[in-house]
Amino acid sequence: MPEYLSPDIFVEERESNRHTIERVSASVAAFYGIAERGPVGVPVLITSFAQFRRIFGGYIPNSHLAYAVDGFFKKVKGRCYVSRVVHYTDITDAATATCETSAATLNDRAGAPVPTLGVKAVSPGKWGDDISVKIEAATNKAAEHFKMKVYLKGTLVDLRDDLSMDAASENYAIGRVNGVSEFIVLEDLGGATAAPENRPAEGLFALTGGDDGLVGIGDIDYAGSHAARTGVFAFDPVDEISILACPGVTTQTVQNALCTYSELRQDIFVILDPPVGMNVTEIKEYVQDTAAFNCRFAALYYPNIVIIDPATGKSRIAPPSGQLAGIYAKTDVVHGVHKAPAGTEDGKFADVIGLEYTLDKGQRDTLYPARVNPIIKKRGVGVVAWGNRTLTALSDWRSINVRRLFLNVVESIAEGTEWAVFKPNNQELWRDLNTTITLFLKEYWREGAFFDGGTGNWRDSFYVKCDAELNTQEIIDQYKVVTEIGIAPTKAAEFVIFRITQWDGGRLIGETMGGV
Repeated sequence: MPEYLSPDIFVEERESNRHTIERVSASVAAFYGIAERGPVGVPVLITSFAQFRRIFGGYIPNSHLAYAVDGFFKKVKGRCYVSRVVHYTDITDAATATCETSAATLNDRAGAPVPTLGVKAVSPGKWGDDISVKIEAATNKAAEHFKMKVYLKGTLVDLRDDLSMDAASENYAIGRVNGVSEFIVLEDLGGATAAPENRPAEGLFALTGGDDGLVGIGDIDYAGSHAARTGVFAFDPVDEISILACPGVTTQTVQNALCTYSELRQDIFVILDPPVGMNVTEIKEYVQDTAAFNCRFAALYYPNIVIIDPATGKSRIAPPSGQLAGIYAKTDVVHGVHKAPAGTEDGKFADVIGLEYTLDKGQRDTLYPARVNPIIKKRGVGVVAWGNRTLTALSDWRSINVRRLFLNVVESIAEGTEWAVFKPNNQELWRDLNTTITLFLKEYWREGAFFDGGTGNWRDSFYVKCDAELNTQEIIDQYKVVTEIGIAPTKAAEFVIFRITQWDGGRLIGETMGGV
């Protein structure tokens, strides 16, 4: 406490004990599939399609991944994570990936040359076989320096001048290239030749031996292993994703694996594409009987869209999941996660020239009760998403916007109340949790995300309960604190209830169906 010895204006900084909850993003997408190049099984944050192309390559005929990511960014200036899939001889061991990286070994300039510098493509795949490196004299003409040019399909794409093989030099080749070049990485092979003859010999050298690792690729490579973080489990470390798609991979095994993954995580929503070539009767049978979907955290759309292939200039059937993820994300940004990502305004696709099948009203009436979301062409508008159903039979979770609203609310509260861990489990903590969560949920109510029955009173749209009834001595002895929250997203008389339990071992979220 400062001393006030004469009249003046005094400022004291005090730390606030009031806790606040920040709303987590609901619009970060994740895509995985076959790519031309790029890291394997490692989610990479992508903020533009140009960045995707630099890291993962362009459009390739045997994959829909690039087209989906392009579609996502056509709809929203957002963020997504991308992971590349290859075949594994043992899905439980990431080291068994069958892809290979193109490489070349450069000899030095000694009278009896020995290997001095290893050059590899920055990522595995046949694409690296199109790389060549050219070693020339350095511009500064220093005896111990050299110049390296990198070519991709004969086009100069990278140039590093005045490089050195001296590890103590600021011009050390490995330090100048690795982590900077988008095309190659270098390895000092540690030859015994002294400088300056330890420089790589001049000449043009082609990289060889690349393999895409696609021979034998199948459902298991997409379904993946939790222990090895292969397939869909590559996204385990990424907490911020909320939308997930595996564009164009439509086997029932993979799609059910995606549903299972979403049920395990309970913080993401999966968008499933329809198999190509199915008519209305077949897609209904596929959803209800063949795949027998029943998932609270996924939705399927029909039919596929038709686009102009940027690689060929011809029409191409494409899965809708990429653009749908963008539609979800843009709707979240413009209106909030509680708004259905559908309709003539929010559900509109971009640069779509047609549909694989055109649905009439009767066909839509057949599909929608079967939990298939129609994609239709509206006169004067274009192609739009015309459905808002999840793949669950549970009535409380049948609406996409309600499901995603709860995902957003629960994840925000769970992360925003981690401060409660290790606090004394008493009335003061319960009061703080009640106050903090109530203030947070009022924001959603003011935005119209919760329904108060027209009363204008937030108490009619949600409640928060953290008290001695929930936190019995038995719960306290387990070092847990339990908070119950009820929300009415659509009906004033019906609440969907969930409980969040925080403790030093993590957190547990449970949902309760039905009204109160």
